[in-house]
Amino acid sequence: MKAQDLHRPTVSFSAYPNPPLPRQASLVVMACACAIGIVGGVLMAAAGAWPVSPFFGIDTLGLCIAFIIIRRRAKRQETISIQGSTISVSRAGSNTPPWTADARNLQVALDMGQDGMIRKLVLLAQGSSIEIGSFLTADEKQGLATALRSALPTPVSRR
Repeated sequence: MKAQDLHRPTVSFSAYPNPPLPRQASLVVMACACAIGIVGGVLMAAAGAWPVSPFFGIDTLGLCIAFIIIRRRAKRQETISIQGSTISVSRAGSNTPPWTADARNLQVALDMGQDGMIRKLVLLAQGSSIEIGSFLTADEKQGLATALRSALPTPVSRR
């Protein structure tokens, strides 16, 4: 690290998805689905359509599993840190080591789809790349790209 890099403050960005429902609301929805499934199953069994009853439990189980998966995916988090001339990207809950590169040679690229919408936000440096913020909306990716570009140090001049 050079002397001029020691005077640059550390800049850090955290990106994480918005959870679809608060935890308490998810529990209320799952409890209501379970109650409807139990009541529906009992009514079908009482009406003589007992083979239908297990399907009320299966679809309720599927809904509960879907809520659990959504909650786990909502815990993803990416931290992008720029300290001096080094940038690092780490992902919470991931076994992969942090991605690091020289921030002075970094390019922040927005991959646009054929419809003109932002598809990916990619960091490119020295032949390696990493996609960040895959769970962000197009506007959030644009905002993060702008903030990253303004926080990057001055590029190294080419010789």
